[in-house]
Amino acid sequence: MQADTETGASCGISNRVTQTLDSDPPPVINLVLTPLNPGVAGGTSILQVTGAPPGETVSFKYSFNTGSIVISGGVCNGQTLDLNSQFNIGTAVADGTGTVTLNVPIPLNGSGATVHMQAYAETGASCGTSNRVTQTLES
Repeated sequence: MQADTETGASCGISNRVTQTLDSDPPPVINLVLTPLNPGVAGGTSILQVTGAPPGETVSFKYSFNTGSIVISGGVCNGQTLDLNSQFNIGTAVADGTGTVTLNVPIPLNGSGATVHMQAYAETGASCGTSNRVTQTLES
């Protein structure tokens, strides 16, 4: 408040206060990746993730080396996977329980190879990466 010293009148100064209500934070995506089942070369194995947002797409990656690779694009832009020189396995949509199942053909010459796999999903403003699974393919 400012006072006029000659007349004794006062002039009120109002400051507008704007309150921003925080909306709910983005949901946390806790993906859990399981090993290939049965993980045998020359056939088809099942790769499964749980904890995905229902109806959202999960991306599956693999590599023969561990390391660190940055995801580029989308909500996960800048997040890292614990893979080096990764390749796409595929994508699949989560069912109503948040489970994603992907059929993965394993080439016959994959016997004895050690692969590292990881998955990630994004929805709205959230990104989630799974644990890394390391598995040696059987013959």
